[in-house]
Amino acid sequence: MSIQASIATLRTLQVLDTRILQLQSELTDERANMDEKSERHVALVSKIANLETAVEGMEGTRSELHGELRQLNIQVDKAREKLARCRNEKEANAAQREVEEIRRMHREREFEIQKLAGLIDEARADLAKVEAERASIAEQIDETQGVAVEKVRALEGQLAEQLAKKAKALDGLGRSLRGRYETVSNKKGSGVAAAVGGTCSACHIEISPMMYQEIMRLQELFTCPSCLRILYYSETAPKSEAPPKVAAHADEGASEEEPSES
Repeated sequence: MSIQASIATLRTLQVLDTRILQLQSELTDERANMDEKSERHVALVSKIANLETAVEGMEGTRSELHGELRQLNIQVDKAREKLARCRNEKEANAAQREVEEIRRMHREREFEIQKLAGLIDEARADLAKVEAERASIAEQIDETQGVAVEKVRALEGQLAEQLAKKAKALDGLGRSLRGRYETVSNKKGSGVAAAVGGTCSACHIEISPMMYQEIMRLQELFTCPSCLRILYYSETAPKSEAPPKVAAHADEGASEEEPSES
């Protein structure tokens, strides 16, 4: 294959690489958005379960405290009866201390019940908020899941198409040139760059005047000493070397025509 034909193939690969990177970026964003909603929903469901368990536990504790209050009321009545039957001051003092101790315990249980009631109300309010958020996320998933899945499938189809075109273009390169291209492409997204105005348009390093002159003669392919991309001469840097992060629309394909030689 002539140098001119190899350059034409490399420039075609450069256009395909740009489109592939765009599609991969958009696919990543779409999948991340789907995963984020699903993960948030799962987290909210787990939080709801934990809150429900906490409320159930506090209500159980409150029920036990109410049971203790009933038992303390019975003990107070019995202590009062004992106090009424006392035969001397010593027995009366002992019975009175018992009554006071039971009343103290009664007050403590009432305070604990009151505190638990406040905590239960707060937990139920949190539970209502979390449930509302979960329902909202679930609704969003139901509304967008189908559209998102279709968009992901469309992007996957376009990506597969571009990868197939890239594989076909790679078959047009010689083994050595293909190896050089793929080694860099696998690390940097593309293995080719334009040499414009004495610099590499990909990494912007200045190329030696002697090498730049050789590149302009189109008699041999040179590698950028910095980014190791295969260089070809061009009067202006192609747009494919400064692609947008994500394509504006999934159905907008990059140009598949081979750039004309400069």
